Amino acid sequence: MPRFDDTIHVTLRPSPMLRIGSALVHSVAVGVAVALAWAIPEFAILAAVLAVAAWRADRRFRLCAPGVCTAFRWSADHHVHWQRFARAPLSGRCIEARSWGALWVRLKWRGDAHRRAHTIVIPADAVDSDLHRRLRARCRVAPPSDAG
Repeated sequence: MPRFDDTIHVTLRPSPMLRIGSALVHSVAVGVAVALAWAIPEFAILAAVLAVAAWRADRRFRLCAPGVCTAFRWSADHHVHWQRFARAPLSGRCIEARSWGALWVRLKWRGDAHRRAHTIVIPADAVDSDLHRRLRARCRVAPPSDAG
């Protein structure tokens, strides 16, 4: 049994829950834009933009778009090292950790050399259930204490 203060190693897999939800939302949006295009032809451009956005979102949710986080290590002192698809790995510090029930964990971290914060939402079906439980427990019991 791993100790609570151990480093958590996470390898993400594509989430069917995220992909299906995104596909449904984008399909409805494209459908509305196409229906409006019958009355106002300019909405056809919006439908095309929404279709491209759906394709790009699906690539990110399949973890095959450049820069998408595919794995990370979260140590007990809240240092995070993450691997990105087709990009160099980065490291930084976790500045926020939230658990939304049993379905989602959201982590926000800031890179050592960057001002911009990165956010990742980890659905329950993107990792093993025991690992997701450990992530939720760390979010509740030992969240990051500072924002720096």
